[in-house]
Amino acid sequence: MTKKVPDKDWRKDPLENTPPVRGSGNFLKDRGYSDPTETRIKFDLVNIIRAIVEAKNLRQIDVVSLVGRYAPAAGISQPDISRILRGNVNGYSESRLIVILAALGNNVSIVVEPTKSQGHISVCERAAA
Repeated sequence: MTKKVPDKDWRKDPLENTPPVRGSGNFLKDRGYSDPTETRIKFDLVNIIRAIVEAKNLRQIDVVSLVGRYAPAAGISQPDISRILRGNVNGYSESRLIVILAALGNNVSIVVEPTKSQGHISVCERAAA
């Protein structure tokens, strides 16, 4: 026989009684990141790294080995890969993340295109052919 847990009265939840907060439209800035644009780029790169690692069913030590063969000077260790895959991008430059992507078997290109207004920075992954 299982006990029935009483339904929690959501109206008594303290968060339900707080006024809404208007954000700036930049979640990372609102969360206190000093350079939200750089952080977003890093998060985008990490999301692609994570997807590739999962798709290839690689262990963290496999990634370390691949990076070590591709760019020994990158100095990437298993704890680094663990932190990166968990989204901890502090201390990792965009270029180190790009080296990991290249070591995982990807061409990485940076394309600069003129625009008539303010530019936009984006990171995207092309579908495998």
